[in-house]
Amino acid sequence: MMMKKPGDYYGRVREEVAPLLQKNAAAAVLDVGCGAGVTLAWLKAQGFCGRTVGVEVAEQCRDEARRNVDEFHAARIETIDFPPASFDCVLLLDVLEHLVDPEGALRRVRPWVKPAGRVIVSLPNVRNMTVLRKLIVNGRWDYAESGILDEDHLRFFSLRSARDLAGRCGYRVETERYKYNGSGWAVVLKRMPLLREFAVYQFLFSLSRKD
Repeated sequence: MMMKKPGDYYGRVREEVAPLLQKNAAAAVLDVGCGAGVTLAWLKAQGFCGRTVGVEVAEQCRDEARRNVDEFHAARIETIDFPPASFDCVLLLDVLEHLVDPEGALRRVRPWVKPAGRVIVSLPNVRNMTVLRKLIVNGRWDYAESGILDEDHLRFFSLRSARDLAGRCGYRVETERYKYNGSGWAVVLKRMPLLREFAVYQFLFSLSRKD
């Protein structure tokens, strides 16, 4: 059962997706796990889309989400459906790691995207040095209210396993972006190609359909 989260857990605008999108006032965007709908509202205000559809299972933010998006569904990705080629873009931002079957979810989404559309996926990096250090040095794997070891996470991904997941589900990785830890050691590691992944705490992928 999903744990109850603090209000700001669902209310952060995910501006980091903007470099992966093109402004198109006619575009339709679906955000699966939209939280309070603030990212969709921001994208529409910035001219990235004209129609916003949100899906969210958490009860505590549904009322706000309904105010922020054009169309809202209180549902899980496993139970909702849309006609083929309904969307120019589908957002799966920190969603797949919460699912029992992330592969099934990615496959389910694929027909909803227009042939030239994109699926934007963000995933936490379990190979991050903060996780490995605690595991190797202290023998600790401690879940938290949020973050890489969020107490609701059911699946964990490295860069390679995330890429493999996308490929198995019929997608091509068009763009990758990384968010890094802010500590001094992370600044050093991200300059070293072979060790860079250890400084990454979140991956962001733009995926296209392999037709």
